[in-house]
Amino acid sequence: MKEVTYEQYCKLSYEKRKKFTGIVKWFDCSQSFLQNGKLHRIDGPAAIDKNGTQQYRINGKLHRIDGPAFIWPDGDVEYWINDEQVSKEAQELYYFLLKLKGLV
Repeated sequence: MKEVTYEQYCKLSYEKRKKFTGIVKWFDCSQSFLQNGKLHRIDGPAAIDKNGTQQYRINGKLHRIDGPAFIWPDGDVEYWINDEQVSKEAQELYYFLLKLKGLV
C-alpha cells in the first residue's frame, strides 16, 4: 500500500485526493488509511490519532461488526454500524445474525 507524508498528500490536487488510496502519515504521527479518498480499512482502524484514538471505518462510515468502532484513549468505546451509533448489545446481535447467515 502506498504511503505518503502529510506534505506529499497536501500537494495533491483536490481531484487526486478524492481518488487517493494509501496511508497518510500526518505531521503529528497520526495515520489515515484511505481508499478512493475516504477513510477505509477492513483489517484494523482506518484512523489512528497520536493520542491513541482509533476509528474503524468502511467507505468513510464508522462501522465495525466485531467490536467497538470508536475507541477513546481513556478506554471508552462506541459501537457503530453503517455510521449509526448502536448499543453494544445491538452490535453483538447484528454480528450473531450475520454469523447465523454465514456472512462472517
